[in-house]
Amino acid sequence: MNFGYRVSSKNTQTAGDVIVSDFKIATPMILTELVAGDILILTDYERTYKGVVVKKTTFNLGTNIWFDESKN
Repeated sequence: MNFGYRVSSKNTQTAGDVIVSDFKIATPMILTELVAGDILILTDYERTYKGVVVKKTTFNLGTNIWFDESKN
């Protein structure tokens, strides 16, 4: 699945909540249940990221997922 991620700011604000995480990814809409604490593994052109989901929010145009990188 195509995704984009941002690391420029560790604090990201949405709907009045401040979400602190290492990464935020934006994907097409994901309807699969994904909750805080789930393990997420992503591979881009340079490396593989493994992390723990902090929060997932689905909007009408896509899904945002915040996660902290896990080095284990």
